Amino acid sequence: DGGPVVIRSNNGVGIIASLSQWRRRPSTTVGWTGVSQSLALPVELITNRYVMPRYDYSSTSALFNAVSIANVDTVSRDISITIGGTVMGTYTLAPSESQFIQYPGVVGGPVVVSSDTGAKIVASLYELIRNPGQPGWNGQSEMMGIPFSQLSDTYLIPLYWGALNPNTLNASIYIANADTVATTVEVKIAGISRGTYPMNPNT
Repeated sequence: DGGPVVIRSNNGVGIIASLSQWRRRPSTTVGWTGVSQSLALPVELITNRYVMPRYDYSSTSALFNAVSIANVDTVSRDISITIGGTVMGTYTLAPSESQFIQYPGVVGGPVVVSSDTGAKIVASLYELIRNPGQPGWNGQSEMMGIPFSQLSDTYLIPLYWGALNPNTLNASIYIANADTVATTVEVKIAGISRGTYPMNPNT
């Protein structure tokens, strides 16, 4: 265990990489019940500031959220985490050092992970879920932060699942305003408007 994880070809050939994680309850010996796969970040996109839509550690018995950070620079860096415009903490990481941070009871977004201009860091959001009445976590997810310079006013997702299987799948779209001015966000699915949402900065 440890990080950061660096995957590199030896001759400049273009490759792609991801991290796949399976999870099951500790008392279970057969069958994996949770799976997650996160796409690795191309080294050309490494920056000093990342954004994720939402952090939710509201129910510590049912949810687990952690912000994972790593310093991929050659010098130590101070890395700050802000949730919903509130600075949650600043963490000093040596070169090639990583850390994951939890904020029990905190809900909000956007999540902004930042360091000094020119710093080289990476960040992700790691999530676990379970039935509070049973031991062990059985569902998980990890999402890489998007470089702040890559933010856009329009995003695309191939397919929304959930309406046909409400008993086995709970699908949600998380949005956050990481800008300094208010906006209204519209969500369309299959060309049909599903709602418009006024959003202040840092909400």
